[in-house]
Amino acid sequence: MKRKRSQSGSAIIYALIDIAVGAVVLAGWVHVLAARVLYTEQMSAAIKRRVVLENSRMLASQYFLENVLPGSYSGTSSVALADNWAAFRLTGTNRGSPLTSTSISAALNAFSPGGGGGYTLDISADLSDGSANAYAWYPWMFQARSRSPMYGYDLFTSQKPTLSPGSQIILPAGLNVRGNIISPTYAGSSYLGANVVLWRPNAPNDYHLTSSVSYQTPTVSLPTVSPINAGLMSNFTFTPVTSGSGYDGSISVINPGGTAPNSLVAKHNMTGADVISIAGTGTDTYTTTTTDPNTGVITGTYTYLSANGSGTVTVLLIEQLLNKIYIQGNTTTLVLQGQANSADLVTANERPPLLIVVNETGASSLTSIQLQNQNNRRLYLAVKKSTAATVAISATAGIWRQGAVFENTALSFTAGGALGLTGGLRTDSSISLAEGTTVNISRENDDTDPKLLERYADRFGWLETYRQ
Repeated sequence: MKRKRSQSGSAIIYALIDIAVGAVVLAGWVHVLAARVLYTEQMSAAIKRRVVLENSRMLASQYFLENVLPGSYSGTSSVALADNWAAFRLTGTNRGSPLTSTSISAALNAFSPGGGGGYTLDISADLSDGSANAYAWYPWMFQARSRSPMYGYDLFTSQKPTLSPGSQIILPAGLNVRGNIISPTYAGSSYLGANVVLWRPNAPNDYHLTSSVSYQTPTVSLPTVSPINAGLMSNFTFTPVTSGSGYDGSISVINPGGTAPNSLVAKHNMTGADVISIAGTGTDTYTTTTTDPNTGVITGTYTYLSANGSGTVTVLLIEQLLNKIYIQGNTTTLVLQGQANSADLVTANERPPLLIVVNETGASSLTSIQLQNQNNRRLYLAVKKSTAATVAISATAGIWRQGAVFENTALSFTAGGALGLTGGLRTDSSISLAEGTTVNISRENDDTDPKLLERYADRFGWLETYRQ
């Protein structure tokens, strides 16, 4: 009997131990499940905060892209979505238009479209994460950046025709673009090398980025040359969009109308008092005097800008009194007088940049541009024809420093040799070269103060954001 009671007691003790262990295990699982539930709740709240913060950043970015980048920023603003799913408030005190800003960012972002260059309008903002505590708002920096594609460096851009979208684009052999990548193999050969953006008419937003050219007439004609096929891969500094209507690949930056901030006519106030307006059918003549540097005595006079009454406007590019020239039409020939000797070439390099805008507001008239001698002054030339027509560009073999944009304007070059264009070229029409003429486009090397030249050019804008 004692042995049976002892065995029964042991069984009870073991049973109690099992119950205690089970209770501990059960309690542990309860705590684990409770911790897991708490963790899930906290993670859910954290994920929601991250989602709301990202929503806020995207909402603010969209606001900038729609309201600030294509226009201007004039003061503080705030926007919020329903149920606290996104909110931001702009706190920056900077004012102005990003596409006309001349401020250069102190921060260098080598991965930005402008390669770290260009201009910026920095605007501070606070982004909400949806919570109600003191840490609900995060400081953020929005940089509305802009830069000229030509100086950043898409040296040659062929874009959709503005007024004749079905037109054939013809780019001839002999048009050479020598960008950031130059190989001795290509020396003396016609090629479209790096820093080229080409438009394909049968797909207006499809830009060809491979080395094998597949364009076919009657849409596009490109040269096939030795030792390589024309149309090497572009480094594609910028996405090829413009201020054109609908962002359809056409170019409209000289005078798109309205309040477009990228309009060369509007942003440079080409009808203002500091701009010289002239027409070839007029008889305006601008002269200045020469003086003896030792005595200050006037020794003579010379003309630096004139119209002959028969349609010709002549510009002496070395003249430091020239800053902006506006030609609204009634001009058949534009004569740009460069520099004829090495001393003048050095002097021209020291002159401030010059902007010349030809914006035909009436009947089409411009048929000829004459580039005389060589030019080493920073020059930006913009030409917009009222109806599609070819402009003949005559020059002498040598170097001509110039960035140029042509709208609705086909070009025909005659140079009697190799014409070097230092700067870049953007057009929406065909280019032809006279026999014996080649055009070599190379980059502008004015890196000492890019504001001096680049502020005159039309720009592409983009947005960069940083957490402060």
